[in-house]
Formats: sequence, structure tokens, C-alpha cells
Amino acid sequence: MTLAFRKGVNYGTAIVDLHLHKVVDMLPDREAATLASWLKDHPEIKIVTRDRFSRYALAVSKSLPDATQVADRWHLLKNMGEAVKKLLERKRQHIIALQSQQAIRELEIEQENVSDQKQEVKLSPRHQLLQQVKKLYGEGKSIRMISRTLGISRNTVKKYISLHEPPQKKGFKTTNLISFSEYLQARIEENPAVETLQLYAEIKAMGYNGKRTILYNYLSKYGQQRNRTRLAKLPAVSWTTAKVKILLCKKEETMEQKDRELIRDICEKSPDIGRVRQLAVRFREIMENKQGNMLSDWIAEVEQSNLGEIKGFARGLLSDHQAVVNALSLPWSNGQVVGQINKLKTIKRQMYGRAGFELLRKRVILHSAYYHQN
Repeated sequence: MTLAFRKGVNYGTAIVDLHLHKVVDMLPDREAATLASWLKDHPEIKIVTRDRFSRYALAVSKSLPDATQVADRWHLLKNMGEAVKKLLERKRQHIIALQSQQAIRELEIEQENVSDQKQEVKLSPRHQLLQQVKKLYGEGKSIRMISRTLGISRNTVKKYISLHEPPQKKGFKTTNLISFSEYLQARIEENPAVETLQLYAEIKAMGYNGKRTILYNYLSKYGQQRNRTRLAKLPAVSWTTAKVKILLCKKEETMEQKDRELIRDICEKSPDIGRVRQLAVRFREIMENKQGNMLSDWIAEVEQSNLGEIKGFARGLLSDHQAVVNALSLPWSNGQVVGQINKLKTIKRQMYGRAGFELLRKRVILHSAYYHQN
């Protein structure tokens, strides 16, 4: 099991006896050669549960070719959840576009009637970045090349390629600004010259819980043209990808009524999300019912869909196929290892900055042995 000495920088490996429920050793890194060397000295090991780190799989296969490897079920669910979240981010933009299509058309008609001397609305830096990414990608540039050219991460490039507009800023998700959209529209129509600061004071008194800058960002693109341009309504999408990701994997009978209605509404608006729900629930059933023999059929079903993100997850399972099948069939898991890591963190914090790896290793092993004897 991977453990972080310094998260994102330095990692080690904890080895736990699943029968005795104790840490038996710690390794200073998570290199395949280090673990393989340790395993060669313990040929009696028959079953190994591990996370999906490829170097661990390589070390076990090399040193204990006859041992049964079991992938960590928590990481399987986590990886599937990440794939679902990516798809939801892409589809959420599509749903917003559908719901606001009529409002956008009306806004475009009004803008066409404005004088030719009207200043063009300046795109935000995030919109400009999105356009640059799409332009370079359309020219055949690789994700790595786009990342270097624009100075952004490859994950951002991958995300922006499939979006119609930049991801919604956190402020709009975490505030109740949408509740005052109609009021703001009415006030601007009543007094086109009303100051944004005045509008902020009014909705603040009515219960607005966001910052002033969020309201400024929402109103800024209309600037001095507010008396000639109708304010666009915020899309009526109140859910977040993080929340829906969890709900899509749940059975309806385990949800609250409002969550059931939300999922049904989303699936009606997007057949692809409805298909993702079916596949996610089926994967959970395979895991819960220990039906590892059904994994190949599930992967084949995913391959027949047009869900790129879920296909990527399914193909990743093939690279570690037998260990995943074992995880979905056998009772062994990495669950208790997480508890051991929590104990290890407590010990590490007690000696923070005062000792190195060897002392930490001794304390963890002795601590585990003491509590096992008592």
C-alpha cells in the first residue's frame, strides 16, 4: 500500500499482514525493484492485495508469479467515479447550452439591432484560452504541444477540448445568485443607469450570500450598454458534477426523493448520462455480488457505447484484468490497510521533523506488534 512521507513528493510502501492485521514492514520508496527484493525473501506469500500502481503489479508478478493478486476495490470505484465526473463535466455544458439556447437567440437578435458603434464585448481570459486550445487542437497539434505552447497543464487541455465554454466558476455554484436573476433583470429594466454597487446592496439585504466580485463578474459584460441589452438569465442547472457522480452509482431505493427526481431529470435531458447510470450501477452490482466472471461482459458492453470517458476506464481494467476480476470475486481487500496507514500518520506526526525513515519504520512495526499481542 502506498504511503506518503510528503504528499506529491516522496512516497513509501507499507506491507500489512491481512491475517494478523498488523504492519510487518515498511519500504523507503515504491519502486518495483525494492518491493520485488522484499517479496523474494517471503516466498510463503500466496495472496497479495494492492492498489493499482503498475510498479506494484510488476514487482509481484516478477517475484511471486504464482501468487494471487487482488486489486483494491476502493480505487476501482474511485477510478470509475473520476471517469463519470469527466463525462458529466462535458455533458453538463451540453445541457446548459440546450436550456439556454432560446435565451441566447433572443440576445443575439437584440445585439444585431445595436448600433455599429457599439463596442464588442471582450471575451474573458478563460474564454480566450478555450478558443486557443480548440484552435491549436483543430490544427492537429498534440495535447503535449498545446500544453507547452499555452503554459497550461495537459489535464486542462484535455478538459477544454471537449467543452463549449470554460467550466463554471466556483462562485456561481456556491452562491444563491441564481435566485436573484429575475429581480436583477427587473431592476435594470426599471433603471438602466442603476449602479452595480446599489444592486449588490439590495440583493444582500434580501439574503444574497456571495461576494460582490461574483455579482460584478455576472454583470460586467453588459457594462454601459445595459440600457440597450437584455440581461441573459443564468441556466437553470443547480447540480454539481461531484454530487451527481455519486448519485449515478446509487440504486434509486437508496436515494432521497429529491435526488431521485434530479437523476431522472438529468437522464431525460441526456440519454448518454442515462446510459452511464446503467453501466455504473451494473458495475457496483458486480462488485457487491462478487460476480467477477461478469467483468468481461461489462467491458464489452461499454465498448459498444459512445462514452469515451467510460471506455477509457474500462480499457484500463484490461491492463490489470486478472487482479480486477479477483477483486470482484474474492473477499480479500485493502480496507484494513487504510486503517493501518491512519495509525502510521499519527506516529509520523508525533516525530515530525525529528527523525528519519528508519526510526519511523521501527516505531510503526513495534506499535503494530504491541497492539496485536494485547
